[in-house]
Amino acid sequence: MPLGHPNSQAKRDPKWRIELPLLIWLLAVMPALSAGDSDNRRISGSPHKTQPLLSGACWRASDMPLKLWIQPDPVVGDSKSHYHAILFSALREWTQATGGRVSFMPVPIVCTPDLCINWSGLKGRNDEWECGLTKWGNYDRPIWIYVYPKPFPGEASVSEGRLRCVSLHEIGHALGLGHSANPADVMFATSTVFPQHLTAGDLKLFDELYPHLPKRNATELRQKQSAVRAFVDDQLKQDLTEGKTKVSDSPHNADAHAGLADTLCKLGQFDEAEAHYKKALKLDPKDQSASFGLRSIPIQRQMWSLVPELAK
Repeated sequence: MPLGHPNSQAKRDPKWRIELPLLIWLLAVMPALSAGDSDNRRISGSPHKTQPLLSGACWRASDMPLKLWIQPDPVVGDSKSHYHAILFSALREWTQATGGRVSFMPVPIVCTPDLCINWSGLKGRNDEWECGLTKWGNYDRPIWIYVYPKPFPGEASVSEGRLRCVSLHEIGHALGLGHSANPADVMFATSTVFPQHLTAGDLKLFDELYPHLPKRNATELRQKQSAVRAFVDDQLKQDLTEGKTKVSDSPHNADAHAGLADTLCKLGQFDEAEAHYKKALKLDPKDQSASFGLRSIPIQRQMWSLVPELAK
């Protein structure tokens, strides 16, 4: 018998007059309460899936370039090195399309990043159609962007076009943009088309949030990048000194060589880092940290070679 019917239990039992409104209120607020302090933003290939979002400007001119840390991940091996190229092309498009008002600079984790990127495979993935997620934690920073390089059911492989669109979309969320109502926009909530470039609609969302951010040319962007790089290198000087001291004091300690190699990688000194990783593995062939570090050098070389492209 439907609620509100003259002969329904709600009519006959007075306690329902209190409990029914309470139940309706709980059903209304529970989704918000379950979200807690995080804002999970998703783009899905499933046309039926949508999700209400919170959005708003979260960056100032003094925050630029946004410091970006890309988490080393076994999912991104030599055979998938193009993932970083796709990501960097998406970052560059945001910079170019906004006239340099937003920019990015990769950094090691030692320097507190603004954004973190994770190619997380199936980890944290809610369903087989989910492509990516941008997660806001309990604090303003860092903001985590997850891109899932996993084919949809029935696909042989994930397309580069989808990875590019998802990267553009999730970067937009990290900037504070909500979803667009236009299916042609990158910021549309769900997609089976996966637009490859930011649209006028996407940029309108950005302009509404950041009318105050100044435009910057390529020279200014490079100067900003150099300032961040100098700051990072300064932070690593002590680690480098300590690492060299440990190797000098304990030349047969695999952990000492691996630790020094980690610091050298963060400084972009890959040849020297490779030598110390190999030395660590010679001393301890089971050293997983050294093994992972050595395997990550090619992808890190490629990533740092792409950095100048972000200032064009």
